[in-house]
Amino acid sequence: MTGTYTDDTLGGSSSSEERDKVKQEIGERYRIRDADTVQFALGMKLTHDRQQGSTTLSMPAYWENLLAKHGFDASKPKATLLPPGTALSSDPLPMSAEESYFMRDKPYREVLGAVQFGAGACRSDIAEAANVLSRD
Repeated sequence: MTGTYTDDTLGGSSSSEERDKVKQEIGERYRIRDADTVQFALGMKLTHDRQQGSTTLSMPAYWENLLAKHGFDASKPKATLLPPGTALSSDPLPMSAEESYFMRDKPYREVLGAVQFGAGACRSDIAEAANVLSRD
């Protein structure tokens, strides 16, 4: 399996023989640099666990920058982002005057779009909550 963005290509295989074959074929057509184990690519952190045979993708810098940019960097993590069965109001402005005043300068759609991007990239655990919050 390979992923390519412009001139960066990452690959992985469950078979070292197939990996070597593909690297040789690509190397015959293009100049390549073999990094063996990649730790960061395209803003994503790759964590390899060779004993478990797994690779985990995460984007800690993306989330930290997003939180800091919008003043949420002091927020505390929650295990359950949106409890199952949570009913959100369908009223477009269910807020009190105080809540409305608080939200007047908040870039809600911008933040939600950034959260949805992050969810699609490597945080499928928050995708449902992001989708529910994006409904009009």
